Amino acid sequence: FELTPDKLVHWVEYGVLGIFVYRWIQLEFNSSRTWLYTLLIGTMFGMVDENYQRLIPGRTPDFWDWVLDTLGIGLAILIAPWIWRKLDSIKKPR
Repeated sequence: FELTPDKLVHWVEYGVLGIFVYRWIQLEFNSSRTWLYTLLIGTMFGMVDENYQRLIPGRTPDFWDWVLDTLGIGLAILIAPWIWRKLDSIKKPR
């Protein structure tokens, strides 16, 4: 395993995806398990993303890409509540 710019892109992309999935679940379902559903959806999305690469010439699935996808989702779960609290407080009239 080598941490290349390509690997960091996976981490960042899935971090952003995780922030938005977290918010969607929070608003649509108002669940106390938002973090769990975000993790499951994000991890499964990463798995599908890596798997379909075997159908594209010149691309191959990579386990470590999937691991970094999942870590990006995990980071998003940790920071998403803070981000959305800050944004919500900006939107509310004082």
